[in-house]
Amino acid sequence: MYKFTKQDTAILKGVAIILMLAHHLFFFPTRLPEKMIPISFTKIDHIDTAVYIGRFGKMCVPIFLFLSGYGIYKTYISGRLSIPDRIYNLYIKFWKVFIVFVPIGFMYFSNQPQYCKQEGFYNTFAKFELVGLVRSFTGLGLCYNREWWFLKYFVITILLFPLIYKVVSKRTFWENVWIIIAFVMAFKFVINNLHTFPAFEPLKNSYLYSNFVGKQEPYISSFWMGCVMAKDDQFEKLILKYQQLRLNTILKDCIALTVLLIVRNSIIGIEIDCVYTPILCVVSLDLLKKSKLISMVFIQLGKQSTNMWLIHSFFIYYFYECVKIVLLPKYAILVLPWLVLISFVSGVLLDFGYKVLAYVYHLIVRIFPFDSRHTGSMVEAIEAGNV
Repeated sequence: MYKFTKQDTAILKGVAIILMLAHHLFFFPTRLPEKMIPISFTKIDHIDTAVYIGRFGKMCVPIFLFLSGYGIYKTYISGRLSIPDRIYNLYIKFWKVFIVFVPIGFMYFSNQPQYCKQEGFYNTFAKFELVGLVRSFTGLGLCYNREWWFLKYFVITILLFPLIYKVVSKRTFWENVWIIIAFVMAFKFVINNLHTFPAFEPLKNSYLYSNFVGKQEPYISSFWMGCVMAKDDQFEKLILKYQQLRLNTILKDCIALTVLLIVRNSIIGIEIDCVYTPILCVVSLDLLKKSKLISMVFIQLGKQSTNMWLIHSFFIYYFYECVKIVLLPKYAILVLPWLVLISFVSGVLLDFGYKVLAYVYHLIVRIFPFDSRHTGSMVEAIEAGNV
């Protein structure tokens, strides 16, 4: 029986973070300086190739949620799940980026030229407001980085896990799959449009509805699918079935990924990302693990994926001098790996900086002993790599 490991999870997180960077880099040209938009030489379905790939890059969110659902389900049935700890560790990672990059924004990027068409990017740090700072620090607001929306969505999703578990644990695999598909259809045609009916118009002012239920994409279905695939090792069985059918060759993997790209972008869209996601994970994992070097690269990217998510958009949207450096290679095929490298190195340096701070803290405690009970947990998290 195939064993899905933490290294496999890291590889898939590496895939997801590259898709995320491609999505933000290529799919929103109005957020970039018009004369510096990455160039691609071909088109797919009459769409610029970079934009086409950028559209598919949105699959990063379903992948992250699928892996989270899988991991949380497995952790829960092992008796080791603590939802408060999960949320706490996520916020620690978020805050360590926040307290470095937001001050940098106000100190060095508060007065920038209008370098892109879309407002809310070049002037993000033009005006300081305490309310905005507090809302952003708690993850409730998006004053300093719109790409941080995933934080509050993920927290709500984790809080809903006990309910999802009750549904999943009592049903068979196919019953669960059809329930998810039914939910997606209800979400698309009913739930997502409730606010358009006069009786439900107040939902427009509901924080929970506008930030979770009212989103165009039912992302929670991918988290839900991750839980379903974790039950009775269904994901491992899918991987094994893929191998038994002798589909696990480089050529067949590439064909499968191409078909998935076209079907998802040009035929049946985001509504069934929860179905595409496990397939994409199986094929990507099979392809990347054929090379030890490539798989190690993706493992390292996966380990830095949270930092890269939180950091990268400052370099392509909000800090103009950094934007110019990122877009310097000019061609899309060069700009993406350049952004990946910059974001990865930034994440590594950030972690190193916090470890240095933890070392200095312990050094000071040894020289000048004091009651460290209130700060110990934070430092332990830093040393463990949870921040």
